[in-house]
Amino acid sequence: MAAVERWSGHQARALRAALRLSVRDFAAYLGVAPRTISTWESGAGEVHPRPDLQRVLDTALERADNDARTRFETGLTRVGPGHDAAPGLRHTGWGRDATGDLARFLADDRPLAAGSALRLAQEWRTTEAPQVVQMRAGRRVGERLAQLVGERVGLLRRMDDVLGGGDLYDLVRTELLLTLDAVREATYSAEAGRALLAAVADLCQLAGWVAADAGLIRQAERYLLGGVSAAHAARSASLAANLLSSLSYQTANVGDPREAVLLAAGAYAEGERHATPPARALLLERVAWAHARLGDVRATEQALGAADDAFAAAEPGDGPSWAYWLTRAEVDVMAGRCLTELRRPRRAIALLVPVTGGYDTTHARELALYLSWLAEAHVHAGEIDQAAAVATRVAELSAGVASVRSAGRVLLLRRLLRPHRGQPQVDVFEERARVLSD
Repeated sequence: MAAVERWSGHQARALRAALRLSVRDFAAYLGVAPRTISTWESGAGEVHPRPDLQRVLDTALERADNDARTRFETGLTRVGPGHDAAPGLRHTGWGRDATGDLARFLADDRPLAAGSALRLAQEWRTTEAPQVVQMRAGRRVGERLAQLVGERVGLLRRMDDVLGGGDLYDLVRTELLLTLDAVREATYSAEAGRALLAAVADLCQLAGWVAADAGLIRQAERYLLGGVSAAHAARSASLAANLLSSLSYQTANVGDPREAVLLAAGAYAEGERHATPPARALLLERVAWAHARLGDVRATEQALGAADDAFAAAEPGDGPSWAYWLTRAEVDVMAGRCLTELRRPRRAIALLVPVTGGYDTTHARELALYLSWLAEAHVHAGEIDQAAAVATRVAELSAGVASVRSAGRVLLLRRLLRPHRGQPQVDVFEERARVLSD
């Protein structure tokens, strides 16, 4: 293929993706510092490496094999400038055009640039919320539409309690896009507009969660970042914090835990002033999980203690609606998960055994996930028979739900128990997991 005339940041990013290198490995490959790569990739696409590095990038492309070159060409058509952050935070007024921008952003499936979430988090904390423009054309709607959307989001959330993301994703995505169409085309006051945008943001959070559970990580990131824009315009700091902390949770699971820590801590720092005790507890749990994934024992335990204190301060009816599911049992589950991640299996088992006994098979996905951490804790404690017995139940529960996350946990348990094959209980689990996955 022809050499690149002048490399830009987004072209360098496309080459890194084509070579399937991490930022650190790509930096070593080119002989530059990792922060140099991050500077290119976090620009708006028009950041150009200096001349001597232009030649290095040319050489890297020339030496790439045919498959990598094909991936590079494909990446250039999918990763371009102008798609690095969610729209809306820089609008001085939010009206039909801004809503249209948000709808197009959510419908796009191109990957976002590295650092998009952190940049948006910083913008949210430093940029004044826009005025919501009163719409004067189209079908007249008001706060009743926002109330109806909120009710439907609540219904969808409760459907998510018993269905996997693969079963629910299309329904939630359709609901979100239809709601955005109504917001863009209808007539409403500025006050009603803010209520509608808050409902849209809440729906974006659910869409992000469901997409991630269906394995659609790229789309999930867009929904969550787009939701921050809507929550920002709605002047709902706690809702924006929930969206960013949801993204930190996803990032901790599939991305860089250091970025997850920054997102979770930033979301809590900005959102805690406006959040009720249950909301603060939820934000702190995600701080704890990000630190656990990073392996920071002290920071994890501090965040877990603060989350426990916040939950203990909650009164009935504190809300918000998006934290309805956070119970004492869920707080203990997160603590058990963090302790498992930190290789504190005895403490994790002490928390997870009584908690998992309180869930039934109507919540198959949650029960499968929570039992999977119990099984993992048993492995780390050297209790292989117990681990295999619990893992067998995880495999059976996971087979009934369309959840990539629960399926991934079964695969993890198979890897953890592989060295122990030949033990009867482990062989039963392996055979059962294999049959159920076929």
